[in-house]
Amino acid sequence: MQKYLEDFVAGFFQLDIINRLYNTIDPHPEYKKICFECDFSHKDLRLNILMFSEQENKESIVPNLYFSTAQINILAFCIFMAKALFTKTDTGDDLGCIFIDDPIQALDDINILSMIDLLRNVAFTLDKQIILTTHDKDFFELLKMKVPDRLFNSRFIEFKERGVLE
Repeated sequence: MQKYLEDFVAGFFQLDIINRLYNTIDPHPEYKKICFECDFSHKDLRLNILMFSEQENKESIVPNLYFSTAQINILAFCIFMAKALFTKTDTGDDLGCIFIDDPIQALDDINILSMIDLLRNVAFTLDKQIILTTHDKDFFELLKMKVPDRLFNSRFIEFKERGVLE
């Protein structure tokens, strides 16, 4: 049962993809590799998320104890994106669309730019439609500059007020 659960967790989370996405955005200077570890030492099973350094002799860390809110949000976003990239319909067809609601909470400018670059690359190279909502006007304007409709077939919809398009 333990082996089955470990294999299930490894397959469920698309660990290779998560690590590739995370390292594309690069929010932490030292801890670059994520790992999910099943913990069977308690009465209730636990799933630990650990980060590893590229330096030898460094112990793994638990990100929610050491990372900033922005770094945790980037990590969560990468886990979400890895799952979203392989989402299928009930009939097993590729969904082809990813819905994201306000992904930039607590992110600094460099991570916001990296996230936009990642989304742009996913949409372009993997032929995915990304529908993103935000309440942040600056982020909306930045998206319009970094993903212009003349180059990426993108569309930007702004609401003047609830239910009224700009």
